[in-house]
Amino acid sequence: MGIIGIAVWVIIGFLGLCGVLVVRGPSNWDRLLGLSLITAKIVLLIALFASLHNIAYMLDIALMYALLGFIGTMFIARFFMARAKRAPKEADTLCNSGNGADGAPIGKRGKE
Repeated sequence: MGIIGIAVWVIIGFLGLCGVLVVRGPSNWDRLLGLSLITAKIVLLIALFASLHNIAYMLDIALMYALLGFIGTMFIARFFMARAKRAPKEADTLCNSGNGADGAPIGKRGKE
């Protein structure tokens, strides 16, 4: 196993960590960041595969995958922001998973 093989295993390890961020992220913004990182790691794996096997068209595929991942991230971010403008209390729940800085649910603060 050469240096490229080691790099592939390191990237796969980072993919696993990004998957944990997507599943356990404290907010939807963290989950979106995790998906964006997964896209970047997959692009890197495709580029490593292309260089390992001398397949030039795989770099075009990696470039298109990166572009689609960026566009998808922008659409999801705009969706979150548009939802925040429509319902501010719902946006707090959406962005903060329902908990404020004191750990209390956002809708229940100050009502004891």
